[in-house]
Amino acid sequence: AWPETLRRLRTEDDRWASYLHERVAWHVSGHLDAAVDMFDCVTEIRRGDDRALERVFNEHAQRRLAMLPETMQRSLLVSVAALDDHPELRVPAVVPGAGDARRPAPWLARAILSKRSDHPQRRFLRAAVTCRSMAMRLLGRCIDLEARIKDLAVDYLAANVRIPVGYEKETTDAFDRIHGRRGGIESEIAPPGHPLPDHPWEMASLGTIEHHARHLVPSVTSKVRWVRNALAHGAPVGWAAFNVVERLEEALAAHELSSGGASALATRAAG
Repeated sequence: AWPETLRRLRTEDDRWASYLHERVAWHVSGHLDAAVDMFDCVTEIRRGDDRALERVFNEHAQRRLAMLPETMQRSLLVSVAALDDHPELRVPAVVPGAGDARRPAPWLARAILSKRSDHPQRRFLRAAVTCRSMAMRLLGRCIDLEARIKDLAVDYLAANVRIPVGYEKETTDAFDRIHGRRGGIESEIAPPGHPLPDHPWEMASLGTIEHHARHLVPSVTSKVRWVRNALAHGAPVGWAAFNVVERLEEALAAHELSSGGASALATRAAG
């Protein structure tokens, strides 16, 4: 039940269909029989109506939970450790975003939370409900947006603006860590020989870069930062998140086009 190709689609109806497919596929952990079971309910939902989609997910999850043996249901309301002997109720490793945390099937996590909102593992269960494949992809797109914004400003900042005193040690230390001149996680996780930042300004926060190069970066820079941070901290994703990243990419592309590209803009600003 997993989409074979997740591509950028231009019509709103196509984008909604692609969105629905991925949300349903995650909810059922890629199990085709469960996806088919939801087909009629899902296809009746109006485009963009996430509230209705969540209702369908909740109802489906509760139906499937009720089909499990009562002893298992009672065990799950106490601890998800009961899943150790039931791998069929976990997200298969082949599903994008499954990870290796023995993640319960999203429908099951949703159903357990609906029965016991104070479950001792509720944070893990809530994370399992979030469409991880979509969240990871949207976060990756935000990271790309941030890199493109930095291309618009960092060369100018490196040549013309001293890093503020309050941030100088922090950014310089981070720069040294990623280059292995100082101990830190950055140099531990970076592959040897991989291209690395070439100036401490690259290690400054996007907010600091925006503050000191506001004339170079697009007006959506703050929103890129807010969305990226929300995604990185595990915010649930839905149709709004699916769309907001798309709009941010469009806004940045328009800014790049109007400015003549990063190098031209930086040259004019320096001049």
